Amino acid sequence: MLPIIKRFSWLALLTGGLQGSMAFSLLGPVNEAYQVPVIGYNLPEDVGAPKNYGQEYRRNTPVLYYTCDANFWDYFGARGVAEIDKAFAAFNRLTNVSKMSADLSEYPFAARRRNWKAESLALLDLKSWTMWMIIEQLGLAEPDRYVWTLHDRWLQPNTTCPLGELYLVIKRNFDPILGTSLDQLKPTSYINGVLYSYIIPEYCNAPLPPQAWGQAVPVDALAETFTAIASGFGYNQQFTYSPFGAYFTGLTRDDVGGLRYLLRTNNMNIESAGPNTFTLITNTVPQLLTTSNLTLLAAQAYTNDAAPLQALFPNLVVLSTSNYFTNIDITNVVAFFTNYPWDPIGTAAHLGFATNITPTIATRFVHSFGNLFGLVATSNGWVTVPMVTLPTETNGQLLVTVQLTSVALTNAPWMPFGTTNFVTNSFSTTFLTNTIVGEYIIVPTNSCEIAILHSQLTNFITFTNVILSATNFAPTGPGGVTNAGTVLSYDVQEISYFTNHTFVIYPVICDSTNVAVRQGVEKITFIRRDYDSLLTRFFIPITNEYVLNAVTNFQLIPNYVRRTVTAPDFLFTAQDLTAGPDARPYSPGSLRSIIFATNGAYAGIAGPGTIETPTLFTFNNVGPLYLNFGMLNTNAFLNELQQSRYYSWGSFDGTTNAPVVYPNDASVTDMEVQVLVQVSPPYLPAGTVGVAYAAQLQVLASTEFWQAPPPAWPKFFLAPNSPGLPPGLQISEGGAITGVPQASGVLPKTFDFVVRIMDSQGHKVDRSYAIRIDGAH
Repeated sequence: MLPIIKRFSWLALLTGGLQGSMAFSLLGPVNEAYQVPVIGYNLPEDVGAPKNYGQEYRRNTPVLYYTCDANFWDYFGARGVAEIDKAFAAFNRLTNVSKMSADLSEYPFAARRRNWKAESLALLDLKSWTMWMIIEQLGLAEPDRYVWTLHDRWLQPNTTCPLGELYLVIKRNFDPILGTSLDQLKPTSYINGVLYSYIIPEYCNAPLPPQAWGQAVPVDALAETFTAIASGFGYNQQFTYSPFGAYFTGLTRDDVGGLRYLLRTNNMNIESAGPNTFTLITNTVPQLLTTSNLTLLAAQAYTNDAAPLQALFPNLVVLSTSNYFTNIDITNVVAFFTNYPWDPIGTAAHLGFATNITPTIATRFVHSFGNLFGLVATSNGWVTVPMVTLPTETNGQLLVTVQLTSVALTNAPWMPFGTTNFVTNSFSTTFLTNTIVGEYIIVPTNSCEIAILHSQLTNFITFTNVILSATNFAPTGPGGVTNAGTVLSYDVQEISYFTNHTFVIYPVICDSTNVAVRQGVEKITFIRRDYDSLLTRFFIPITNEYVLNAVTNFQLIPNYVRRTVTAPDFLFTAQDLTAGPDARPYSPGSLRSIIFATNGAYAGIAGPGTIETPTLFTFNNVGPLYLNFGMLNTNAFLNELQQSRYYSWGSFDGTTNAPVVYPNDASVTDMEVQVLVQVSPPYLPAGTVGVAYAAQLQVLASTEFWQAPPPAWPKFFLAPNSPGLPPGLQISEGGAITGVPQASGVLPKTFDFVVRIMDSQGHKVDRSYAIRIDGAH
C-alpha cells in the first residue's frame, strides 16, 4: 500500500513511564477533524479510527448470530466453516468480565505461533484472520498502531519537508488494569508487556497517503511485537511482520482487557438497545382484560382472507396471509315426516331424513399475526403465549352437546276426546370434536404483551346454534278432526361450552425509542444459524428477550428488551476482491463492513456510541495468487520460473499435520447434509421454572445421509462450544429435551444453544435453538 520510502527522519525517541504493562485501543467512526489519510487515518482498508477514553463504541446485544453463505461454502467447504466456528468459540469461552481476575493473569501476553511449512506456502490462517475481524467488530482497534499516533502536522514558515515539519503526537492506548476505575485509567506505552517508543516516517512527495504516521518501535529490539489479536497482522502497516504461517492460539491479555473495559457493568453509556429491538415498559396502570373464544377466531381465520378477518376482529394485526385449496363434501340433510306401510290407521307420522352429498372445492387461509396471544393455565398460574399462526389442523378436542328435539301439534293417544295439546319429544348426545380450543386476547398495537397479575372472574358460557330445522304436516289424530292438519317440526341444536376469564393485567408497552444510560452486557455469545443468504430466504426469525440495566436518578432500572432477529448479524461470503485489470498487484485478504451508531454522542464529541448489525465479511476467493516478474528482455517468454507465490488461504496449527489449502472441496458431502437434512420443530416451546418441560427433536432426511437405521441413528447432542441448555434441562441421544427448569438470573431469560445431529458415518448437521424460561407464577 505504501510507496517506496524516499526519505524519513527520526524526529523523536520518547519512552513512556512505567505506569502499566498492557494496553488496548478503542475503535470508532472517522468523525474527528484530525483523522485524515495524510497522517495515517482512514486508509483504504480501515473501517474506523482510534477514540479517546469515554468515547468508545461497543455492542450491547448479549447474543449475536453468524452464518456462511453459499459462496463461502463453495470455496472453503465444511472445513472452512469449522474454522469460522473455532474463531467464534475463542470468544464464547470468555466468562463474564466481572468474574475475571484483577490482573488478568489467566490470559497470556502472547498467543501468536508460526507454522513454518505454512509460511513457506505463503498461507494466511483463516481462523486467526477471522478472530481479528471479530475483535474489531467488538470495538477494539490496533493497539500497536495507535500507541503513538499523530494529531497535527504543519510546515514551519520558510522551511521545507521534512526538516521543517512539526507534529503533535498523542496516545490512544489505555491500560486495562489501571483502567478498572474512572480515576485510574491512563494512557500507556506498553502492549502485552512490551514497551514502545516511536518514529515518524516522512514521505514528502508521496503520490498516495499516508505521507507521515507514528510508527511504534519496541524499546527492546528483540521483543516480540504485534502480539495482540487486535493488531490484525499489521494489516494497514504493510505487514510489519510476516503474516504468512502465523496463527493465534487464543486471546491475549490486552485483548481481554479491552473487552472487559467495554463490556463491564460500571461502564455506563448513553445508548439505544439497537435495531429491531423494543424495550418492554411495565410501569403502567392495572387494567381489566377479558378473553374471547379461540375456537370462533380459528374458524373465521380458516375461511376468510385478511381484510374480512380484520373486519370481524378489529385491532387484529395480520402480518401475512397465504392460501391453499382443499376438497370438501357439502352435506345437506332434509328432515321429513312419513308413515311406514305397516303402521295402523291413524298412527302419527314418523321422522325421516334425506341426505344429499355434493363434492366441491374450498379455499383455506393461513395467517401470521402480530398481536394475538393465547392464554394457558399452568400449575403456577396463567401465562401468555404468542400465537404467530393458527394451525389448520389440531388434535385439540372441544366438548359439544347436540340436542335433538321433535315437536308435534297433535293429540296424544291417551288424551281425552277433543283435547288440543303440544307433545314434545327430545333427546341429546355429547361428543368430542377435533378443533382449536382455548382463549385468546388481541393486544393493543402500542403493547407487545401483557403481564397477568391475577384472575378476577371466571365465566362458563354456553351458546346454541340451530344446525337443522324442518317442518311438515302430519295426519290428524284418531277420534275426530281437531284441525285441518297437524304441524310437526324438528330441530337439531348444537350447544357448545366455553370458559372465559377476566384478568387484572399490566399492559406491557413496546418502546422503540429506547435510548438510556446503560451498563455493559458483561458477555457476548455467538451462535451459528445457517440459511440461504444468496436468496435472503429461509431464515427462521428468532426472538430474544434479555435485560439491559439502565441508570435513572442513580438507581439501576432493569429494562426488559425484546429483539427480533430476521437475518444473521454476521454474514461470511467469498468474492474476487483483486483489483484489475491495470491495478498494481495488491490484493486485500478480506473486506469487512461496520456500522457505528452515534445516538449516544453529544454535539462536538466523538463518542460514545454503539456498533450495530448487520455486518458483512468478504474473503478474497481468487487465490492461490502468484506474482510473475517480467524480464527486461522483451523477447523472453514468461514462465513458471519467474513467478512467486503471493498468498493463499489455509488452515493450520502447531501439529505436524499438513496445512489445509483452500479452495477445499473435501467436505462437499458435509455441506450437502447441512442443506438437505431437515430438523423439526423449527421452534421450541417456552418453559417455566419448577414446571416439567418436554420437547422432542426429529430429523427428516434421505437414507443417503443417515446410513444406519433408527433408532440407533442419528444421535443428538450439544455441539462443541455451544452454550448449555437452560439449567435443569438435558438432551438425550434420541432428541428428547426434558427436565425441570431452574431459576437462573433475571427471568424471563432466553437460552440459545446449538444441537448437533450425527449419523454412523460421521455426517453431521448443526441446528440453532432457543428456549425462553419464564419465572414461576
